[in-house]
Amino acid sequence: MKKFIAIILLFALIFSLAGCVNNEPISEAPTLNNIPAEKWLDFYDPDHEMPWSDTLELELPEFPGVTFTWHWGGVTATDQNGERALFGGMPVWNVYLADITGNGLPDFVATVSFGSGIVDTRVIVYDFANDELYELSDRMVSDYALSMYNGNLIVIQTPWMSEKDGQEGGLAIIDGRLTMVSR
Repeated sequence: MKKFIAIILLFALIFSLAGCVNNEPISEAPTLNNIPAEKWLDFYDPDHEMPWSDTLELELPEFPGVTFTWHWGGVTATDQNGERALFGGMPVWNVYLADITGNGLPDFVATVSFGSGIVDTRVIVYDFANDELYELSDRMVSDYALSMYNGNLIVIQTPWMSEKDGQEGGLAIIDGRLTMVSR
């Protein structure tokens, strides 16, 4: 009888340890829904007309000596070494600042259109601190765009070139890829 109880306790211990391993989160990456985001600019909103001939500049205390510049076709950074392109689009519709990569520094999170003839809309995350670019796109299948809703930055996925309602979610970097996650 003692041997039977010992075997049951051993199996209980094994299953409880297995449960601990299986209950680990899939990703430690945060989503946009619980990361504070700040709007730099948003011309994706139909109420705000794109200033095609203008530029907008931004300086961030996290990156002293760097001036970030938006123009309709891209975002650049200028410092003592000169100007360099960070990312582009045709056009860059909006840019938000949020720590998607989890390094404690703001990343540039943008909606951009891309293509010539066949145009799609996608989401870009640019990690300036590490010079890494992440992209959420599914050419000719889905379009992705950023929006603010109730103070949260969300990504909206719609069928490509469609006016239909889409799915909403957050963003995470999982296994080195920018991914839409459920809210």
